[in-house]
Amino acid sequence: MLQEKITPEPLSSGLWDENISWEFFLAEQTPELSFCTAVCCFVLTDSKLLLVKNKRGWEIPAGHIESGDQRSSRGRKCRN
Repeated sequence: MLQEKITPEPLSSGLWDENISWEFFLAEQTPELSFCTAVCCFVLTDSKLLLVKNKRGWEIPAGHIESGDQRSSRGRKCRN
C-alpha cells in the first residue's frame, strides 16, 4: 500500500515586508541543498536560546546563502 505524502503543519509563520511569507517546519530529513536560501544557527545553553538584536528586533542568528558560497563556510554566516 502506498503512503500519502503528508505535509507537516508549520510551527510558525509570518510575513516580511507584507509580501514575502516565511514558515518554520520540523523536518525528518534535510532538504535538497538547491532549496536552501539561508542558514540559521540555533544555540541553546543552560536552557536559554541565543538571539541577535538588530534594527528589526530580536532574531535567530542567520544569513543568506550567496552564489558561490562553499558548503563548509555557510555556518560562519551566522557568526558574522
